[in-house]
Amino acid sequence: MRRICPISRASHRRPKINSLARHLLLLFAPLLLGILLLAALLAGTSARARHSSQPSWGWLHTKGVWVEDSANQHVRIAGVTWYGMETYQYVPAGLDIRPLDAIIKLVKSMGFNTIRIPISDQLVRYNPIVRYGLNANRSLIGLHALKVLDRIVADAGSAGLHIILDNENSAARPWHHLSSLPDPLWYNKAYPQKVWVADWVKLAKRYRNNPTVIGFDLRNEPHTNGPGPWSLKTYLKQGATWGPYKGRVDRKTDWRLGAERGGDAVLHVNPHLLIFVEGVQLYPDSSEKRGVESYWWGGILRGVKEYPVKLNVANQLVYSPHEWGPQKLHAMPNFNSHTTDKSLDAMFNRNWGYILKRHTAPIWIGEFGTCDTPRSCQRSSKHGSQGQWWQAIKSYLRHHPYAGWSFFALNGTNSADSHSNNSVLDKTWTHPASKLLLKDLRAIQAP
Repeated sequence: MRRICPISRASHRRPKINSLARHLLLLFAPLLLGILLLAALLAGTSARARHSSQPSWGWLHTKGVWVEDSANQHVRIAGVTWYGMETYQYVPAGLDIRPLDAIIKLVKSMGFNTIRIPISDQLVRYNPIVRYGLNANRSLIGLHALKVLDRIVADAGSAGLHIILDNENSAARPWHHLSSLPDPLWYNKAYPQKVWVADWVKLAKRYRNNPTVIGFDLRNEPHTNGPGPWSLKTYLKQGATWGPYKGRVDRKTDWRLGAERGGDAVLHVNPHLLIFVEGVQLYPDSSEKRGVESYWWGGILRGVKEYPVKLNVANQLVYSPHEWGPQKLHAMPNFNSHTTDKSLDAMFNRNWGYILKRHTAPIWIGEFGTCDTPRSCQRSSKHGSQGQWWQAIKSYLRHHPYAGWSFFALNGTNSADSHSNNSVLDKTWTHPASKLLLKDLRAIQAP
């Protein structure tokens, strides 16, 4: 027999409370359900954003001196060059030391948003099988070079990084010739201009649905071949020119026209790509002793003032000078005991910075850098020194937040596994080579 317990006054009121709760639950259940569903949706969206295989920028375009994303928000391309794929190994250096995803994650953790990858026409044209330089990435051994590039692009995209491909040279070079003179023009007899264009078109088609690859650096450092001394004659006869001289255009050497030809071909395939156009080494200047201004390879964009690059698709052009300090061999006469921050600023503005001041197009310094040790490479009060120049270019970029850049280089070791002295990473590819250098770069990463 079931025992019946006496009912207290408190327990006697429970049915009313339970009834009230049921009514409230029925009343607010749809609202609570909606809130829970919204929370789940937002959580899922957040998770997808964190783990998206594509960067958040989407395709980029330009507006005045700014690069902008698909939402018209300002973007500063703060990158680092990872070289080695332009050599006979056909892969970036370091992949025999660390796994690919570990290097990519390290780049991301240091605050960079883009990796510039130099390649050759030979790699694109013949797509050789890769067998060397991959001891830490065994799964890549035996793949064709473009498949390795696909894997780099995929890993970069998963990490939220972006890729700019750079046509470094026509023929792949042995690692010990990396510092030798490449072709002064963007083509040669073995790889004529039509091949150069076709190779870029091939890459544009390969990545046209992948906004991880945001743009193409059409050619690394067009310049004038030796021997010097540099003069108006060597400018006109021994390498890359920019625009007409005294009304005459040499279509074989006019890099401006070459860039238009290559850029238009690429944009016909993918109108969303950024087209990066470097400068030249010499440019006519009657005020100079030999009738010509001389500067770093790819560093002079003075011709843009009268003869700008004109592409068929608007708002995709970015000018890309290279800028170096006196650490480089054959230092410019600008670096001496009379060099001041003001004179360095004037030098930047004369060769490429005036484009920013005229608000005509963005600037992306595709290569610049300094030695990672000693400390004087980044800090020095000596006039004409590397440290003074480094502080000047860093200050220039701080005061021009719309100017993008790519530090040269990421590589802790070069393609021969020799230690690099101007790198972000140390020779183990696990730590910064210089904490002070990384601190300086972090200071100019944000727009």
